[in-house]
Amino acid sequence: MTQTETPSSAPSVLVVFPWCADHLGHGNIQRVLAIAEYLARHGVAVDFVYQGNPRVASRAHEWTRFRRVIRVEGWRSSQDAAITRDVAEFYGGFEPAPANFGPGTALIGVVRGLLDAIDYTAVIATYAWTAPMFGPLTRRALRIGDVQDIISRHGQRCEAATGKPTAFSMAEDTERFLWRSWDALLAITPEESRIIG
Repeated sequence: MTQTETPSSAPSVLVVFPWCADHLGHGNIQRVLAIAEYLARHGVAVDFVYQGNPRVASRAHEWTRFRRVIRVEGWRSSQDAAITRDVAEFYGGFEPAPANFGPGTALIGVVRGLLDAIDYTAVIATYAWTAPMFGPLTRRALRIGDVQDIISRHGQRCEAATGKPTAFSMAEDTERFLWRSWDALLAITPEESRIIG
């Protein structure tokens, strides 16, 4: 964990990226870091938490504008069974997002612990499918989902082009349910904004 000083009166935002953010060439990582860095440059205390990967060197020391950077090294929490149950219950009657879209329970545990301990102004998480992380929490911060992609549409387009289903898809009803779980959504394009709006 790295830490930078910011005034205690500054608004604070927890930024969550559910995959390894140390692959700086990926567009989705560039986007979330640009959002976080913009906020930090404008006086917001930013805590950035992401899933680490033991095969990729940490770059956390490079993000000096952020108040805290937490790279979660493990995948499973000591509360794995309880968190897994919470996530399953979150979906109610909707088909859950595919397992490859689920953040590890260690990351969920760290994020929930931070949100329980710190009175954040907002939390920004990448991908609508991270919504179950925040379901059972009692302390509320504005929940902002950075959609990045409309996953169901991507899956439909892939299948139309190749004739085969892709693992990078989910049921449209599930995705719309996930969108409704956020207080606000960020879209990449005006077209996507119209679809999710």
